[in-house]
Amino acid sequence: MTNHHELERMIRESQQTTTPEFDHRILADASDLLSHDHRLTSTTTDGSATIPPHSHLWRRVVPSVTVLCGLALILVWWFSRPTDSWAQVVEAVRDKPWIHLVLKIPDGEKFEQWYSMPHQISASHAPSYTDFFDFRTGRSEYYSPEKGHITRFLADSKSSNRKNFEDFSLLFQELTKGEEQLSFADAFLDDPDIKSVEQSRREIKDQKGRWYEYELRFQQDEPQADSLTIRVDSESMLPQTMTMNISDEGEAKSMTFLFDFPDTGPQDIYALGVPRDKEIVDISPQQLTGRRKEIVDAIRAAAEGFDDYRALMISSKPDLPWHIGTPYLVWRQGNKSRSETGCIDPDNPPPKVEPGKQTDHLTWWKNRCRKLWFLSGQIFDGETLFDAQYVTPESEYRQQEHPYVFRPDEWVVTGWKEHSWTIEWPARTAPIVWAYPKSIEGMLESPLYEIEIVPEPRDDAPKAVRLKAVSTPEGENRTDESEYLLDPEKGYALLHSRTASFTLDGDDKVLSSEFEQTCNEWKQSPKGYWYPTLILSESSFLQDGEQIHQPSRVHYYLDFDVPMPDTLFGPREREGDLFSE
Repeated sequence: MTNHHELERMIRESQQTTTPEFDHRILADASDLLSHDHRLTSTTTDGSATIPPHSHLWRRVVPSVTVLCGLALILVWWFSRPTDSWAQVVEAVRDKPWIHLVLKIPDGEKFEQWYSMPHQISASHAPSYTDFFDFRTGRSEYYSPEKGHITRFLADSKSSNRKNFEDFSLLFQELTKGEEQLSFADAFLDDPDIKSVEQSRREIKDQKGRWYEYELRFQQDEPQADSLTIRVDSESMLPQTMTMNISDEGEAKSMTFLFDFPDTGPQDIYALGVPRDKEIVDISPQQLTGRRKEIVDAIRAAAEGFDDYRALMISSKPDLPWHIGTPYLVWRQGNKSRSETGCIDPDNPPPKVEPGKQTDHLTWWKNRCRKLWFLSGQIFDGETLFDAQYVTPESEYRQQEHPYVFRPDEWVVTGWKEHSWTIEWPARTAPIVWAYPKSIEGMLESPLYEIEIVPEPRDDAPKAVRLKAVSTPEGENRTDESEYLLDPEKGYALLHSRTASFTLDGDDKVLSSEFEQTCNEWKQSPKGYWYPTLILSESSFLQDGEQIHQPSRVHYYLDFDVPMPDTLFGPREREGDLFSE
C-alpha cells in the first residue's frame, strides 16, 4: 500500500471531518513523500514490504527505529550524537571490513544482513527477497522471486536505507565502546503503544567467557514486557548475539541474531544468490531535457527563491461568508517554518459583530486574531521538525464557524517531539507548497509514469499547458492519474490540479479517491514570484459504497515585512503580540 492510500484509509476510518489546516499539513508532507513514490515502483522496491516471518512482532517491539539488522524500519532520531561521531565510527570498524548477522527462521531458512563501512555496502537476504545497496554510487537493487526480476533504483544520501546504514554503524560504535547506556533506546518512546523503556547493562561470566549484556525492556499495555538483549564479548568488545523476547497474543516467542565478522562479503546482488539471468528493470530517475527540464527548473527556482513571509490563512467551507472560518499563521524563512492555529477562549469570546459591506477583510481578520489565542503546531528549524506536545483535555465547546474553542490554560505545552528526517523542499508552507508542487518533479523524472504535456490556453493564461501523468503500479489492481494545469508566464505556477486513484474492475475503472484544487486571485511577491491568495479544494473518497466529498476554501494574506527572530524557529512557544509590527 502506498503512502497516500494508507493516509486516505486512516482518515476514512477515523470517521471525522478533516479541517483544511489538517489537510494542509498532511498533504504538504505527503507531497514530499509521494515524490519518493514516483521514483520507486512501490514499497517493495527498497525491501520494506517483504521481511522475514513474524515481522509483525518486530513492528510491535521496535517501531520507528532501525535495530541492528535494519529490516527497513525508519529511525526517528539518534539522540546525543557527538559532533565527530561518524569519524569515530570509521575508527571503530576499520579492522572489521564486514559485519554479518544471521537469524535462523522456520523450515531451515535464514535471514542474513551484511554491512561494510569500508565498502559502503548494506545487503540482506531472506526467503522472500534480496536487496543490495551501494552507497558510494547510490545504486540500489531489489529482487523478489515472486516478481522474477531485479528492480534497480537510485538511493540518494537522504534515503531511509542510507540512514539505516549510518545508524547501525553508530549503534555498533556505541556497543564497541562499552557505553553503559544505549542512547537509541529513547527513540522507542515515540511509539504511543510503548509506555516506558528500561535499560540495564551487566557484566556476566559463564563457561564461554565474560560478557557485557545489554537489556531493554519495553512496557506496553500488556502485563508482560517485551525485551531486547544484546551480548557483547568483554575482551573484543564485539557484539555476539541479539535476542528478542516477545509476547504475541499471550504466546512467548524468541528470536536470536548471531554476529560474525568475516573478511569478505557480497560485492553485488548476485553474490547473495540471485540468478544472473534475471531481467533488470531500471527505475532510476531519468535525466530531464526539453520541456520537462524547463518545467522542473522553473518550479524549483520559485520554491527555493520565494520571499520570506508570514501567511495569515483563513480556512472555511466554500458556502460560508468570508468572515467565518478558522485562522492559521505560517511563518516561512528560507527552509525554516512555523505554524500556529487560532483558538477561541470560551471564557473570553470575541464579540459577534457582523462586518459591514465596506469592511477591509485583512484589517477585520487581524483585529479578530488579536482576540484569539494561538496554539503552536509544527516548527522546522532547517534540520529538525518539532511537533508541540500537549495535555489535551476533552473540550465541551464546538462552534460551526470555529472548531477550535479551548481554554488556553488547559492546553499547556509539555514538550516537543523531534523528527530526524529533513525537509529538502523549501516550499512546504502554504500557499507556495500548492503553487509549486514538488510531486511534479518526481513524476517527470520517473519512468513509471506515462507523461503527456499539451497546450491548453485559457483567457487568463493564454500559454497554459496541461501535464498529464498516469501510473499503474505493478502488482496492484489500480491506476493513478494526475493532471496539472501550469502557467509558464507565472513560472509554471499551478492553476489547477486533479489527482485520482481508480480500482480496476475488468475493463472498467472505479474511482476510489480524488483530490482537486484550484488556485485563484494571483499576486506577486516583492521578488516577483506569483502566489495565489485563494485556493479552493475538494477531496473525495469511497465510504460504505458512497462517494464522500469534503470541500474547503482558504484565503491567504501574505506579509513580506515581518520581523522573524531566530527564536521563532526553535522548539518553544512564541513570544510577543500578533500584528504589533
